[in-house]
Amino acid sequence: SSSRLVTCQKGMIKQANIYFEDSREMHRITGKKVNSKALTKYGDEAFNPNNEKKVKQIEIITPQFALDEEIMLIDSPGLDAYNLETHERLTMEVLLPTIDVCIFVTTLKANTDETTLRLINAIEKHQKPLIIVQNMLDSVEPKRGKMGRILKTKEEVAQEHRLRVERIIKKSNLKNKALVEIIQVSAKLGLQSITHYN
Repeated sequence: SSSRLVTCQKGMIKQANIYFEDSREMHRITGKKVNSKALTKYGDEAFNPNNEKKVKQIEIITPQFALDEEIMLIDSPGLDAYNLETHERLTMEVLLPTIDVCIFVTTLKANTDETTLRLINAIEKHQKPLIIVQNMLDSVEPKRGKMGRILKTKEEVAQEHRLRVERIIKKSNLKNKALVEIIQVSAKLGLQSITHYN
């Protein structure tokens, strides 16, 4: 739900640095104070509507980051968030030229075919490797007919969503269509399993 640019990487000390649009100063949160409650007031549209706090970027550094120190994840504002045109310009014109791999996260049911095609073609202009992640696999329900009879299982419905994206990729300007990965996940179930494990 972030409406701001968020970066995550591995570091020795757990900290979050909040940078503001109208200031050279930044606010630092360290240790156990770095948690979702502390960060949502800066980055979540529900707690910082229309970016009233003028947050430019949130940088998260933690020893628990699961990837190597050389890897930084950049989470751009959602293309359906507040101030859509600004977010899309930031992602497509500013961030895409600087990254090594584009991970396009969408929900299984989100976006029209035209929107997805437009975004894939914009990514191709920068010739970045593309991974499409279809989130919310846990929300997929079987298709039922009369008397509750199952016409399509959850797995078959999820496969239809995958095939839809494959058809969009075939229509796209991507030069290496066969290299595009489509991954279906449930971030909710993943988070629950991590929380349970820890």
